[in-house]
Amino acid sequence: MPKSSDNPQNVSDRIITEFNRIIDRFPDSPQFLGKNIYYPEPKKRFFGGNKTLDVSEIREEVQKFTEKEGVTKARDLINKKMKQHPHSPDLQALKAIQLYNDVSRSGLDQNKMDALYDPLVMISKALYNGGGNIYNANWFMTIYLKYLDILREKVGREYRFGIHHADPDVRKSAERVYQKLLKIPRMLQVKTQMAGLKNLNLKLKGTSIVTQNISIMDLKLACQAVAGNNPTKSIGEGKPANSILYITLTLNSLFARIPILSDSVTKVLKHIPDLNRDLILQKQMIINSKRTNDFQLAMVSGNKDHARALANKLYKMSLQNISYYLENALLKQQYETDPFIKTAWVAKESLELFETDINKERLNKAVQCLDVILGSRCQHKGSLERATRYQAEIKTVLADKSWTK
Repeated sequence: MPKSSDNPQNVSDRIITEFNRIIDRFPDSPQFLGKNIYYPEPKKRFFGGNKTLDVSEIREEVQKFTEKEGVTKARDLINKKMKQHPHSPDLQALKAIQLYNDVSRSGLDQNKMDALYDPLVMISKALYNGGGNIYNANWFMTIYLKYLDILREKVGREYRFGIHHADPDVRKSAERVYQKLLKIPRMLQVKTQMAGLKNLNLKLKGTSIVTQNISIMDLKLACQAVAGNNPTKSIGEGKPANSILYITLTLNSLFARIPILSDSVTKVLKHIPDLNRDLILQKQMIINSKRTNDFQLAMVSGNKDHARALANKLYKMSLQNISYYLENALLKQQYETDPFIKTAWVAKESLELFETDINKERLNKAVQCLDVILGSRCQHKGSLERATRYQAEIKTVLADKSWTK
């Protein structure tokens, strides 16, 4: 609390400075990670090449610490190795995990947002720099969700304090904080999208692939093998091609819903070649998941111009994918039903953004798309429930407004 003798303007300035700092540390874009997201290029070695650093021992020590199995040497091992390999993504991730564990055991409740900031930035950058394995993804989600929980408490507390302040500048700054607060429930909904990551953990538990990173070259070779009907071909360190592709698509489907990883997802998808229809549609499903998430964040924060642009893009690209690849196809996979579902979803969710004629046209088109999902062509049972629900909602709107053609 400021001292009673403080100048009121100085007190207000400090409050506004703190609000601005919180806004800067809000994870709703890659800017949260700062300007230098990517590590420097490693120096080439003329003898022995650039061997992959083995961090298995450190990982075991970190796990011991996590599970409170007595004193471990994790911290010393990490610090020693980081002097030799400062830009190893796996080492950086393990350092972030160690820091997170330290914070979790501390009693610094008031400062936990600041204490969690560094480990979240550190493990996020590890994912950007080639450390996107399942193990690191699990820990990233743990740290990210904890950061959001702590942030929600802090932002809510600061907003409630600032909105009733005597200084109008403080109240205005508190309103900016409120715009961020509105996004947090939407960002926390990523908890409901973690089934894919959970399935990876169940299917691959105990295998080395959980901690193996997938290089861009591995990914390209895997795509070629899968497109060439050789899905079990061994790639890189003995990883099957179909496993590489499955892991990459599953992780990036989840990451597409996390704003600070947006650029990482875009980069990975650019390296998945458009070799066949299935690869194209799987990429498009991830891209549209990202657009959906961005649209929802724009809506809750009141940025209707951006939301309108995203809604238009999502609607048009979904129809384009249907026209190009799915006009008369049997729909067996989620990525085949996704364009039909997304067309309907965005038509109903963006009603307040468009004029009557556009809404009427889009809702009627949405009904046609959902009729396909509910008809004989669709063999993906997981899409039926959503299609049934969306169709009921859309037909209610059409009937209430007498927009049915």
